[in-house]
Amino acid sequence: MPLADQLYYIRDLLRSKTARAFSIVVVANFAVTLLGFVSSILIFRSQGPELIATIFPLVSLYLFLDQISDLGLSVAYIRFASADFEKGEETFHCTTNASFQAHTLLVTVFVLAAIVGAKRISILLFQSEENATWVVCTALLAWLYSLTNFLQCILQAQKNFTRIAWARVIPNVVKAALLLLLVLRKNTDLGPFLVAFLVSPLLSGLVMLPALDWRSFLPRKHSMAEFGRLFDFSKWVFFSTVAVACIAHLDIFMLRSMAPEEEVARFLGGQRLASVLPLLIGSMVTILLPKVSSMRSREEVRFFTRKALMVSPLLFLLILSFSFAAPWVIPLALGAKYQTSVGIFQAYCWVYAIDAVVTLSSLFVYNLSLVHWFAVLNVMQLTLNYALNLKLIPAYGGMGVCLSAGLIRVAAIPLMLYLGSRERMLSEAQSS
Repeated sequence: MPLADQLYYIRDLLRSKTARAFSIVVVANFAVTLLGFVSSILIFRSQGPELIATIFPLVSLYLFLDQISDLGLSVAYIRFASADFEKGEETFHCTTNASFQAHTLLVTVFVLAAIVGAKRISILLFQSEENATWVVCTALLAWLYSLTNFLQCILQAQKNFTRIAWARVIPNVVKAALLLLLVLRKNTDLGPFLVAFLVSPLLSGLVMLPALDWRSFLPRKHSMAEFGRLFDFSKWVFFSTVAVACIAHLDIFMLRSMAPEEEVARFLGGQRLASVLPLLIGSMVTILLPKVSSMRSREEVRFFTRKALMVSPLLFLLILSFSFAAPWVIPLALGAKYQTSVGIFQAYCWVYAIDAVVTLSSLFVYNLSLVHWFAVLNVMQLTLNYALNLKLIPAYGGMGVCLSAGLIRVAAIPLMLYLGSRERMLSEAQSS
């Protein structure tokens, strides 16, 4: 494509409604990430390896339960509700109600299963049953967190990004304030920290409720066809969601069970600070997924995907540039005792830079009935991740986790290139 056309596309994108919505979400995500950054610093600087190696695996557990518990229904909901919102209120309310009923049931079943198996989970993560009570509390937190996340999906389908922004920022401000209070009081008990995390989804739900239409939640009877439409799409998203959730949290779970607490704390120091980097990627997905999902033609999807991909090299270089600041940022933020976390942070800069390219190149998958390929890819990545962790963690500790994370992302590139070329050929065949 000529340079002039590329500049035209970029200028057109920057002036669009999508760009304005993107700026709102980026600012909100930046604020949330900054608050999470501050929260992590407060915990790392005030607590020893034992509490750090307990609280963050529990946080990973509730995030893991949230991600797998709806069987990919949230993504399927956005896929259909974004289009239904354009058709009329009644169609949108019907889709929302059916999805909310199914989501609530699924989340409840998964959380109850986690509560029943709390002792086994505690043994798996901490090699003892003494944290079983905290596992139960974490499962209940996951239930509440998952429901508020689905409310965000409703607003996302309606493209109400301003309300989503407030629902993300306000609870995290309160959570950071509570954590600061705990640090000032020199608290070393796990319970108050979990209460601080519990406040976040509660406040998020309260902020979103005024923007939600109560008609979406009235009791309704739905045909099997309505549920079938959702689950027919989400059955593939389910495999993909479970695999991605496992990949996101398997590293910490395996490292916690295979390495000493000091190594876990060293890894978490670099990994938690590096987790601020994907905020631009997450912001773009928040904006672009409902937009791409509501498109009607292959050519429209291809055109929009090309414009989005033009941003990916900039994101790649921007994220990678943070690695050069690591030798100064890590000791300043966490203290001199975390100097050894610098390498972890730098490695994750590469991981998230690759993520920027792979994620943006995969958006078209959700619109063009190619999501089963995504599921295959993610399951393959999970299998590879587990195998690599088994080999690399005993040899390299936390750095072995980084190597595994980078390799599974590089492995995704060939499939994305294949799907892109396949879709281009199909589109050209249809237009000829």
